[in-house]
Amino acid sequence: MSARGLKITGEPEGMAVHGWQVVAFWIAYLPLTAWGPLLGLLTVHYCRRRRSAPGGQVEVATRPHLRPITRRAGTGGPSRPLP
Repeated sequence: MSARGLKITGEPEGMAVHGWQVVAFWIAYLPLTAWGPLLGLLTVHYCRRRRSAPGGQVEVATRPHLRPITRRAGTGGPSRPLP
């Protein structure tokens, strides 16, 4: 039955949706169909951006270096949290 495209009961295989169910299906399915083309566009844009930068490198924003935590003078004991 499966080779003929039929269910065991003899009905044709496929989704039996009508009316609002078709609309709900397409609303849920359309973002999935856009995934491939959008990913392709982002990949091309990324490649062009990397190639146009001098030396093939892009500047990345970084955080300023953090100061190390040091003990205060006169706290000879074990470390404690700073206020």
